[in-house]
Amino acid sequence: EQLAKQTKPFFAVIQTAGYHRPYTIPVERDGFELKTLTQKQLDDAGYGSNEDYNSLRFSDFALGRFIEIAKKSPYFKNTLFVIHGDHGLPSGRATTLKKGYAEFGLSRWHVPLLLYGPQVMPPVRKIDKIASPPQIGVINEKYYTFGSPGAVKGYFDWHSEDPQKDLTTEHPEEAKKLVDQAEGVHETAKYLLYHNPHRDHRTAGKR
Repeated sequence: EQLAKQTKPFFAVIQTAGYHRPYTIPVERDGFELKTLTQKQLDDAGYGSNEDYNSLRFSDFALGRFIEIAKKSPYFKNTLFVIHGDHGLPSGRATTLKKGYAEFGLSRWHVPLLLYGPQVMPPVRKIDKIASPPQIGVINEKYYTFGSPGAVKGYFDWHSEDPQKDLTTEHPEEAKKLVDQAEGVHETAKYLLYHNPHRDHRTAGKR
């Protein structure tokens, strides 16, 4: 209701906590019905419990209701909705999970980003490319180096059945491309560290 009263462009943030332990679902839930799965079904899909499963379902249901209400408001026609989570859940039981994702705990860092604005966005499309820096140090593996390019380099396929096999000799061009990108990022960051003197940003730009 407050958003519908806005007469100027606005930026609003809505944080939800429904899909989070202890997975509390309100008694009054606008017709949403709970479902019960067997333990095998839960394990195969990667859910820890029926509470976990229904909490995710309810979050999806509530988001749908929110969009339905927003569509009736005048701001909807020129608004872009950005929907994302903070992290995934580390479940190695899901039968659909690739071996690399289970072995390195990558599902915890696999977080979708949805952009929704049917009247301000191009036609619907799905982008499968990774769109964030690599999560170094959070894949259940030790750091190879700290503060300088490492001597241990490799080219791995986390989607394969042997995610720790080094494929550098099989795909030398792709491996070199990644090495060049990584070292380029490192050298750029190092240059900025030593050539970007400290400034008081509270007074920066003032005369």
